[in-house]
Amino acid sequence: MIKNDTKIEHICRNGTHISCDRADLKCNVVILSDSLHLKGELMADMAEFGAWHRSEVWEHLSSFAGYDTIRYDIEYV
Repeated sequence: MIKNDTKIEHICRNGTHISCDRADLKCNVVILSDSLHLKGELMADMAEFGAWHRSEVWEHLSSFAGYDTIRYDIEYV
């Protein structure tokens, strides 16, 4: 079972790696990309992460502040 303080990771279709130290997303969501994506691809990956979180993680959490409270750190490696 996923708890609020469980680390989560997702690799998106375009290869972007998105992770957070907490499943409830209370700390920054880190987005790692190995190339400079076009804005549309990066936004698609962020939307994919949100959909994945909602369908696979959200229902297991005891509390969640909402998707409008997420803070992102985008890093290019």
